[in-house]
Amino acid sequence: MVLVPEIVLTPQMMRRFSACFGDQVAMLHSSLRMTERYDQWKRIRRGEVQVVLGTRSAIFAPLKNVGLIVLDEEQESSYQSENPPRYHTRDVAKYLCARDKSTLVLGSATPAVETAWNAEHGILSQGAAAPAI
Repeated sequence: MVLVPEIVLTPQMMRRFSACFGDQVAMLHSSLRMTERYDQWKRIRRGEVQVVLGTRSAIFAPLKNVGLIVLDEEQESSYQSENPPRYHTRDVAKYLCARDKSTLVLGSATPAVETAWNAEHGILSQGAAAPAI
């Protein structure tokens, strides 16, 4: 799963990932029509895709076993939901990676203060989920 902070970044990322993975890529974000989102959701649930690309809400894609989550520009405030249910995508990603014993990559040239502090104090490298910064 690859998450980007803004919807405008998804077409460019979709082209790049589709060049490598073909039709094995699904895209989820709020600007898709409801029918498009549902079609993508069904493809993911049936296991027809290898890569899920999207924005904040894509973290809830129905993947059976997450192998890798990449949170691009993890410091961006757009990963935090302002409406109920309130959640931070980074926290949900940490949970999913711990649950599935997979890897979380928090990408950023300027990480969030809490991410930098946790990395410096070895908190992020503990357990099954081993985030890289």
